[in-house]
Amino acid sequence: MNSGNNNLPLFNALPPAVAKGQLRELWHSVFGDGYEYIDAFFATYRCEDVVHTLSLGGMVVSALYALPFTLYYGGKGFAAAYIYAVATAPEYRGRGYMALLMKNVERLLADNGVRFIYLLPASDSLRDYYARLGYADCSSRALERFYFVDSRPVSSVLVRVSSADEIYSSWVGWQAAAAPVVIHSRELLSMNMVSCKMQGGGCFVARQGGVPMAAAFVIMEKGSPLLLDIRGCSECVCAELKSLLCGYYKVPSLNVLVAGSGSSLCMGRTLGDALPAAIDISLMLDK
Repeated sequence: MNSGNNNLPLFNALPPAVAKGQLRELWHSVFGDGYEYIDAFFATYRCEDVVHTLSLGGMVVSALYALPFTLYYGGKGFAAAYIYAVATAPEYRGRGYMALLMKNVERLLADNGVRFIYLLPASDSLRDYYARLGYADCSSRALERFYFVDSRPVSSVLVRVSSADEIYSSWVGWQAAAAPVVIHSRELLSMNMVSCKMQGGGCFVARQGGVPMAAAFVIMEKGSPLLLDIRGCSECVCAELKSLLCGYYKVPSLNVLVAGSGSSLCMGRTLGDALPAAIDISLMLDK
């Protein structure tokens, strides 16, 4: 829908280059993220490729970003999208604008071959809101604790990396071992590195002979390291990486988020009939 009436805002009416300043301010005011992170996002993704908006009188009132991925399910790859940074200006909330934007974006994505979309609600109230729009839980996370064992042999070298190019191909291979799974893009891996760095952590790799064998994303939470996600060629090398991180941070244990039957994480829905209505997928905690 590219036109509206006196009561409805316009869908994707403003060129992203024109709206970019407004999008930046809307993001900052709604989520509180610093401009450094927001600018890093816009430097990583081209607005015209991912942003969708509703506007009134030349002003953006609602916006979201549809980030592309591939969902591997049943041995096949399906186009997927992560709905990110969903925001409506406070003075325009309660009018149904976001529901209208989501409906239009879903239709557009489906027309372009996307078969699965998912998002990460920030609160229980938002989870209820998305449930009313047809989204269902599709991933969960539980918190575990890993204890450092000093006698465990270590054959890897710990390296902190700052470029997604250093781990992307390996990460995709490690992800593909889990099914069904969303294969994350190089761009989002890059944004995860930026986010973790801003939260006192980073991306760490265990290398053997210069080859990455496992990678982990870590942030500092209440003064302690929290491992958001870890992928590797084997459980043994992942445990080794955890031990190396305990040594790096000089702590006896690590809190680790793992896929499981804990609290709900992401919600998703299928578009079309190529996939089942409910999919329990393996996901990385993006932020």
